[in-house]
Amino acid sequence: MIIGREDLASVRRENRDKRIVLLKGTFDLLHQGHVNRMRAAKALGDMLVVFVKCDEAIKKKGPDRPIEDENQRAAVVDAIRWVDYTVIADKKQNVDVRDVPEEDREQVLRYYRMIADLKPDVLIKPEKALPPALENLYHELGTEIHVVEETPGISTTMLINKIRGERKEKSMIKTAIGQDSHRYASEGTDKPLILAGVEFPGEDALEANSDGDVVLHAVTRAISGITTVEVLGPKTKAFLAEGITDSRVYLEEGLKDLHGTVVHLSVSMECRRPKITPRIPEMRHSLAALLHTDEKNIGITATSGEGLTEAGKGNGISAFAVLTVECASAGG
Repeated sequence: MIIGREDLASVRRENRDKRIVLLKGTFDLLHQGHVNRMRAAKALGDMLVVFVKCDEAIKKKGPDRPIEDENQRAAVVDAIRWVDYTVIADKKQNVDVRDVPEEDREQVLRYYRMIADLKPDVLIKPEKALPPALENLYHELGTEIHVVEETPGISTTMLINKIRGERKEKSMIKTAIGQDSHRYASEGTDKPLILAGVEFPGEDALEANSDGDVVLHAVTRAISGITTVEVLGPKTKAFLAEGITDSRVYLEEGLKDLHGTVVHLSVSMECRRPKITPRIPEMRHSLAALLHTDEKNIGITATSGEGLTEAGKGNGISAFAVLTVECASAGG
């Protein structure tokens, strides 16, 4: 049963004739070592009370701890059949104890009053020494102190490191850059201007055998930079021979060899015309759909580059794409 720290004195009063065993711990990622300790603890008395460290105390172990919050950890501990009561040590209480070293202060403030209220008959502890203030309190209460050795080769830290290691072995982050540019087509073409799969009505089209979508071409080249499989060139010749000019088809062909998840795509465009900024939301939506990712993972910027390049002077459009993907380590 999960109870509050204010209930500890009642537990002691209602079980004066019982031998109460106290066990304290973090219990972040419950494992066999925890279970062995609980089994050994219950064998030393009639009742087992477990104090579970609160989240605030565990955060000092590192920025990614605890793995599970205090309520989840307490619920799991309380489900173990040898545990009678579970309490979260979630508060610090001032106590009249002098000369407490700074390194022991938090532990004393968090547990002193709880221990005094419970008055355990037995304490189960690891080999690590107790703060003197708590050791003196146990002595005053007549509490027997038993050291239970940890199960060799098993600990929460080891489990976390193992999980991290396996994750590193199974995946890696890859980044590649793709680029493309096209001049505007000569007058008389009926092709539309298409950028990132979005049509720009009334604007001059780009010179190309395909639809001339420089953004999708840049992204496709970035994909090839990760997969090492060329799409624009060898494969597009076959598509063009079949009359397929849609650059979305080329990009989808590249994705067939991309065994991973798109983490982020950044597209930088240079052109004097058309106005790109008003259409960026549509372009992000189109790219997100094509790459099977969220729109928040797509960034697009545009500049005229002060007219220093052919694209900036209004003679065409240039696009750069930086693609970041989490891939299986065996390949792209």
